[in-house]
Amino acid sequence: MSAKALLICDIQKGILGRITTAYSEEVTKSYVSLLASTIKSAHAASVPVIYVKTAFRTGYPETGNRNPTFSRVQGTGLFLEGHESAEIDPSVIINDGNREEEIAVVTKRRVSALYGTDLDVLLKGMGIKEIVMAGLATSGVILSTLRQASDLDYDIVVLKDGCMDTNEEVHTVLMDLVFPKQGRVLLAGDWVKEIFGGGEKQ
Repeated sequence: MSAKALLICDIQKGILGRITTAYSEEVTKSYVSLLASTIKSAHAASVPVIYVKTAFRTGYPETGNRNPTFSRVQGTGLFLEGHESAEIDPSVIINDGNREEEIAVVTKRRVSALYGTDLDVLLKGMGIKEIVMAGLATSGVILSTLRQASDLDYDIVVLKDGCMDTNEEVHTVLMDLVFPKQGRVLLAGDWVKEIFGGGEKQ
């Protein structure tokens, strides 16, 4: 069992659409292709892949009117369990052979993948010490999860090109100035080389 796990966060149709709007469909397809390739490499190196998604129960009981982020989705029908916007994009569900039963999905109700979920229990049960993060958005789930994961004493890697944000400047500042204080920031290709023994930790 690997002591590290790859977290694929919020790669959902309802969130990918925001990236397409901010950039282009071509950029989105290229990004998803990079993630799919990285996930395949993780499988090949026996690194567990955990998918994290945002979804709510009917009526949005988890959102609360005092939460400025999630109260905006109330009544829209978006991100409800079973709605297309809450489903993980099939392009990043990689089944090598008969792996479907191995796919682990964590559903979150807040920005952080660790707050109010069973992710920490899952990671500890699997003996994971290092979490490797990719997903949308850099200033959302990646930032919030990194902060909480650091407080929980996990080693952290953030894949720079495995994350995107609708604000490219914010993405750059976080990757270059903020994240390195609590974890390592690597390109996906460099991380893949590392897990296959072709690179060294910096």
